[in-house]
Order: sequence, then structure tokens, then C-alpha cells
Amino acid sequence: MESPDDSDSPFGVREYLQGQVSQNPTLVSKLVSLPSGVDQNVWVYEHTRQICIELNYFLGYLHAECTLESCPEMIVGEWRFLCAGHRPPRQCPALHYTVHTLDCAIETLADVRQFPHLIEIPEPSVRALRDIARRFDRIFAHCYSNHRQTFQSFENHYHTYARFSLLIQHYNLVDEGSITMPELARRYSMA
Repeated sequence: MESPDDSDSPFGVREYLQGQVSQNPTLVSKLVSLPSGVDQNVWVYEHTRQICIELNYFLGYLHAECTLESCPEMIVGEWRFLCAGHRPPRQCPALHYTVHTLDCAIETLADVRQFPHLIEIPEPSVRALRDIARRFDRIFAHCYSNHRQTFQSFENHYHTYARFSLLIQHYNLVDEGSITMPELARRYSMA
């Protein structure tokens, strides 16, 4: 599919993005660039959804080394993050934090009250995309900090973090001061 307009499906933008990612995931700048005629918030929504799918794949790479014993808390350097999957938010093992975050993201992205249709995303719903991006940033940062070889192996194949990093910076999804590892984000978004 050459453009999202080439599809008669209501999921044309999704199908276009997935096709582009599977065709050549190394073209990060091209993949993040907004196609002509596509609503920016829809584009960000579909990228968020795709990154959520790829993070689920990443769990397959990660589960053997990010265990309850090796990572009993969600830690990045000196930062400890509470898991919003609990009410009220509390500490939980990094792997559980990741699963809970992905579960919450999937639930949010499927919420028809926030995302009633996929041809236009209401501006108030963009805040939910920013919340998801902030939490995904923490997951990537934890994996890079604590499981670098596995992170790099996955990234070399899928280029998910490079795409995510460029996406959050290009569309201002996470304030620069809130990015968990800004030097990593800058390096990968320029790769």
C-alpha cells in the first residue's frame, strides 16, 4: 500500500503503518513522518498501538532475565517507578510493571469513549496517548539500563525504540525534561 488512501477499510491508516513497518523498520524517520491527508492524532494513536504490539513481542525476549528475583522493582538508575496498574499506584516487579502498563494501554486504546472512531482523535484524548508514551519510555529505559544486550538484540531487529523516541520528540508526547533517559532518546532518534 503506497498511502493510507489506498485502502477502503476503516483501518486504512493502521494497515498502511503496519505494512510500512514490516516492509522496512529501519526507515525510522519515514515511518514517523505524517503522511499526507492523515490526521496527526490518528497517526500518533496508530503508532502508539503498533509500539504496544511490539512491546508485547519484546516481553518474549525479556521474560527469562527480567524476573521477580532480578528486578523486584521498576528501577531505572536511581529512579523507582510506581505501577499505575494498581489502585493506588504502588511498587511492583519490573516485569509486572511492564505487563500492567501494556494491559492498561491496550484497554485505553480500545476505549470507545476516548477514541470513538479512528478517522479523528479528539484533542482531550491525546492526553491518554501522552500518559501511555511516558510509561512506555520508562519500560524502554529500564530494559536499556538493566537488560542492554536483550534490548539491543530486539532493537536491531525491530527498531521500535528508535521509532518511539523520534515519535515522542517529533509530536511532543513527552516533555523533554520528563524523558527518563534523554541522552538515549536523542541517540536513537538520530540513528
